[in-house]
Amino acid sequence: AAPDGHGELVGDVSPEPTVLDFVDPMIGTGGLSYRLGNVFIGATLPFGMAKVGPDTKHDPWGEPGFTHCEGYWYDDTHVAGFSQIHIHGTGAPDYGSLLVQPSLGMDDSKVTEVGYMLPLDHALEENHPGYYRIAFASTGILAELTATTRVAVHRYTFPETDDAVILVDPSHVIASCDVDDTDISIDVEAGVIEGYLHTGCSLSGRFGGYPLYFHARFRALPSAGGVWQDDLLVDDAVTASGPETGGWFRFDATPDAPIELLVGISFVDLANARKAVDDEVGEKSFDEVRKLAEGAWVAAFNRARVEFSEDTPEAVVIQYYTSLYHSMLMPSIWSDADG
Repeated sequence: AAPDGHGELVGDVSPEPTVLDFVDPMIGTGGLSYRLGNVFIGATLPFGMAKVGPDTKHDPWGEPGFTHCEGYWYDDTHVAGFSQIHIHGTGAPDYGSLLVQPSLGMDDSKVTEVGYMLPLDHALEENHPGYYRIAFASTGILAELTATTRVAVHRYTFPETDDAVILVDPSHVIASCDVDDTDISIDVEAGVIEGYLHTGCSLSGRFGGYPLYFHARFRALPSAGGVWQDDLLVDDAVTASGPETGGWFRFDATPDAPIELLVGISFVDLANARKAVDDEVGEKSFDEVRKLAEGAWVAAFNRARVEFSEDTPEAVVIQYYTSLYHSMLMPSIWSDADG
């Protein structure tokens, strides 16, 4: 795989054990005070812009910002959803923008986090470099994430139902952040939602916040869709704007036909968000993107190969490769492919 994770796929990632098996991304996700790690959980490439992963909640009513600088805290009880960008290892909250969340059914209660968050069970959670997955026992939904440099790739497997729903919430924030504007449009027939949001947090708020442009494209065509604004579903509307908006799509689903979603992002404009999806993913399947992402991490780790003595405790090997992994999560690329 190319080091940037979106080159041509040449064979499969080896099924034999690799350095990836010695990375434990959960190290540093819990703790309090000076024991707090605030590390990123989810899928990304080395120094990748797209860092797609779960944002968690301690209870339905919120959580302290200092434990959620990256959106995830191990001791939380619920998953609010999966944001497309995160920071890593900081002492102040930021990013956690543009949430995607699967659900069963759509009604007025699902336009807020309290309505669409799902219980978190670490026994049903798995994270490796370039890949994240979690199952939700309460709904029977499996969520999987991978990424290219600027595209978050989602795959959701539902039980057999004609009421599988995926929500896209540009108004979502992590603690201490604020979205002051969004502008979205949906095309149900094409399975597309796109637009922008403007947000600011403890770090980016110091320079006025940032705009995030996004183009989200489903590979399966939805049977219905809509938008909400100001915490209310809007009948027959395909656009929405303001600080509280979102979009939803309904699908006929079966366990053997997962729903894939590609989300391209840009800090510059919508055209570059669309171009990222076309250029970095194109027709590649979720599994192909995942293999490329894993190959990019193997290539990155090979720059700092170590030969351990035979009596080295496995915990020491895991500590080394996990630290190496963490060292390549930031700084992040934030330019478009054209510079």
